This record gives sequence, structure tokens and C-alpha cells, in this order.
Amino acid sequence: MRNVKKKKIVRMCILAGGILSFGYASFGHWPFTHDKSDHVSFGNVAQAMDNSTLNLGGMGLLKVGDPQQMNGTWYNILSDNIFEGLTTFNAKGKLVSGLAKSWEVKDNAKRFIFHLRPNLKWSNGTALTADDVVFSFRHLLDPKTGAKYASLMYPIVNAKEVLHGSKPLTSLGVKKINKNTVEFTTTNPTPFFPNLITHSTGDIIPKAIVLKYGKNWAKPQHIVTSGAYKISNWIPGGNLTLVANPKYYDARNVHIKTINYTNTTNLEPLINLFVTKKLDMVNGVLAEKVDFVESKRPHTVHIYKYPGIWYLAVNDKDPLLGGDKNTDIRHALAMSVKRQKILNVIKSHAVTSHTFVPEGVSGISHAVYPYWHKWSFAKRMQEAKKIMAKHGYSKKHPLRFKLEGFNSATQRKILVATFSYWKKIGVNATMDVYETNTHYSHMESRKFQMAFAGWVRDYDDAYDFLSLLNLKDGGSNDYTGYNNPIFNKYLDLAKQEGNMKKRGDLFVKAETQLMKDLPTIPLYYSVSSYLVSTHISGYYDNIANRHPLKYLQFK
Repeated sequence: MRNVKKKKIVRMCILAGGILSFGYASFGHWPFTHDKSDHVSFGNVAQAMDNSTLNLGGMGLLKVGDPQQMNGTWYNILSDNIFEGLTTFNAKGKLVSGLAKSWEVKDNAKRFIFHLRPNLKWSNGTALTADDVVFSFRHLLDPKTGAKYASLMYPIVNAKEVLHGSKPLTSLGVKKINKNTVEFTTTNPTPFFPNLITHSTGDIIPKAIVLKYGKNWAKPQHIVTSGAYKISNWIPGGNLTLVANPKYYDARNVHIKTINYTNTTNLEPLINLFVTKKLDMVNGVLAEKVDFVESKRPHTVHIYKYPGIWYLAVNDKDPLLGGDKNTDIRHALAMSVKRQKILNVIKSHAVTSHTFVPEGVSGISHAVYPYWHKWSFAKRMQEAKKIMAKHGYSKKHPLRFKLEGFNSATQRKILVATFSYWKKIGVNATMDVYETNTHYSHMESRKFQMAFAGWVRDYDDAYDFLSLLNLKDGGSNDYTGYNNPIFNKYLDLAKQEGNMKKRGDLFVKAETQLMKDLPTIPLYYSVSSYLVSTHISGYYDNIANRHPLKYLQFK
């Protein structure tokens, strides 16, 4: 389904970096570097508690305004607020109508008809019509555009061929029915399609402005938007001021009229500004600062489940760890780690994991666990030692291999603690750590034995996770090279099944095979965090981690 290069290198701001900020589900793997040396300018910060102005802080520098070029979770301040797609999320993270007032699902979830709201306007007052919608998706898949995550739209008929230049833009499975109606067709049943297009790549862009200014259309002096807010002041790479967009279809229900957004690569000064009440909200909190913030501003720290997973990827071709002959060794390694103890060491609020598809993700009928999941830890250790002994390994003659990870102090602690458990069963692992880009390059080329990896959802469906372990669909994100025909069969059948119950059951069968083979060792589910003033209403923790600002107001 995808071939996404370095997809989501930042998406979660990370557990591996000790940060409890995992941003929106749009940009797959991570982490984000926490730079303590960063110089921060806070020129936009207004006096907090002004009922018409919200002062918000977040990590990551905003360098582009084009939603098709956004490449990190920090951009959701733009994609969620100055733009909108046909569908979107409400304050509680539930899928709702966006620019489309409604949609119909036809032909076994292979055809989708979206009806636009009447009299939609761009922020410059011109009409927003079906022509803009068709243009947006053709522009996204145009190879000349170089859109960051265009491959997410591969379910659309001919999307892959268009992106690779083998078919014309006009062959893409999106067409105008009339000025307020658009039809999409997908190659296979795609019941998650309305959710998929909530990704920033699904935001609608202004055809006339793009044609007029080309690649410069999203510069501050040219940009025209469709969301609840529009840009008032912004120097790319610097801070941002948004004001309510009077042309927005629901403008009368936008309560906060001005948003001052301070963005930086250093989270700590943002936390300090929040504690001193100079910021109303901050997207994220350092794990070690949670107690401090709560002591200064009680009931303002929000930490909640987020659909992402940290896991250990095993190179399927590695003679010591990979392949069918070493399946039981992988189980021994997985069952012998006391995950909660390790989380306690790094003071993390993450949640222990034994499944690959995180809890709460839609599409799969129920969770699937490895056979030893309900055993006591003592029994697991006993079994792990037996398995290692069967292969000739012991404390005196240990299995030796290298585990590759990110260059992070917190991750070093995680790996050291993991190794301490493995030593008890006859394993002597060592770590190699690299900068983020180098680490992902090694994983994509499978130049590793075992590697620390992570993924967060692009859209709310189990396929987004399970497809990572499919050589055909996972692309460069299939780090393991796992290629089990039974797993692949069930995944392929699920792709062709439009009945949600049958599809969910097929995903269960696929993950059941995955839990038998264990090409990855799940460790933790992610959490996300926000600091929110108690003077603000309309904010809700939600698994989608989407918090459109239009729903907020001061009490």
C-alpha cells in the first residue's frame, strides 16, 4: 500500500528521548531531537487569560505552509486549523464532516461520494468547489509536486501509477460530479477511506492560487486557506499568529479569535512559560517535569493513550535471530523482559505491549497475544532459559548479538535494563547507537541484527500497522523482511473484504500468525500529552490526538 521513505521521522516526539509528546497520527516513525541548546524567541506571547487570545506552545519549527509538504506532527497547528479536508475530527477525536457535509459509501466500500457544504469560501472570499477537490488530489499525486506522503493515497484507483508517472493525472480515481459533489473510487474495498483523508495530504488546497503562484502559493504573502483560522503573522521557521477566518463555514462558533503559537525545538522553556502562566497550552511535557508542573499548576497535565508502538525489529535474514529456526529464541527474548519495570526506570507513562496492533485501533475484531502472555514472570523466565539451553546457550556460553538504536540517553537506559534481563537467560547483547537518519537508513536497508523501532498510525485502521510486516505493502518501512505466506494471505484477503466483521476477523488471523512467528518484539504502546490551563474548556484527551482549536474557549 505504501512506499514511504523516512515516513514520520518525527511523529511522536519520543519516549526514547524522554518526551511525553507524541503529536498527531500523521507522520509514522520517529523520533524528534530534543535540543537543549536551542535559542527560543517568545515575541508572540501575549498576556495569558485574555478571553480572545490563546497562547500556545509546541515543539518543531514551522517552515512550510503547504499541507502536501508538511513532514512532522508539529505541523498540525496549521493542517488542523488553517486548512480542512472533506472529513475531520471533532474535539473528542471522532470522525465528523469537514468541508463535506455528508458522504455515501458504495460498491462494497470501493466508491465514495462526498457532498460539499453549500457556499463554501476560501479565506479570500472566492468559492471553494469540487474543482478544488479534484485539483488537490491530482496535485498531490503529480510526481512534479514531490508531496511528502502522497503514497498514503495509493488506495485510490491509479494513484500509484500516476505518482510514478506511468499514467496521466486524469486517470486518477477522483472526479467531479457537479460543483458540490466529488466521487472517489478505490482499487480494493477501503472502509477506512473517510478516515484516511483526514491526514494533512487530504486537505483541500486552492486551485487558482496554486496555478497562479506555483510552488510559492503557500508563502505567507500568498496563502489562501479553508479552515477556522487564517495566518495573520508568520515568518517561516519562526513564531506564528493566527486569527479567526470570517469566511469559514462555521465562523460564528469559533470562540477564540487570536492564536499566538510559539514553536521551538526546545520543550523545557515552553514548560516554564506555562508554569508561570504566560502560555495557556503546551503540546507535550518532559517526563521528568510532570510532577513539577502538577505542583505549580494542578490538574493541567493531560497524559493519555496514543495509537503507536515501540518494538524491537528482528532482521529475518540474520542467522542467529531471524527465520523459522529461531522463532523460539525470539519468544524467549520477548517473554523474559519485564516491561513495566523498565518504564519505571525511565519514569515513563507509556503502556506495556505484547501485541503489534495497539489497543484502541479500529478494524481488528480483537487483540491477539503470544501464547505466554498470561504466564507469571517466573514461569516465563523458566521457559526462556529452557529455550536458550535447547539451542546451546547459557550464561557461560551466551548468545551474542548487536541491538541498534537511537542516540538517546533515555533509550540507553531502556536497552541497558533490557540487557540485564536477557543476561539471566544466556544472552549477551551489546548496543550500537546512531543519529536518527542513520538509524533509519540502516533499518530500511536491513543492515542490522535487531533494531529499536517505532510506529504511530497514519489513519485509524489495523491495516496501517499490519501492512508494515508485509514485504509488498510495507515498502521501506518493512524493516524485518518478514515474509510469511499465511500472514500475507490473510492480509490480502482483508484488503479485498468490504464487510467490516469479516475483515476484522481476517486481521485477527493475520496477527495470530504474526504472534506465532514474532518477527518483532512489542515493548510499549505510546502515550501523548498536553498541558492545558484549567481556564480552558472544549479540550478533550482523545486517542486520535486531534485538538482543533476552534472548539476551545475560556471559561
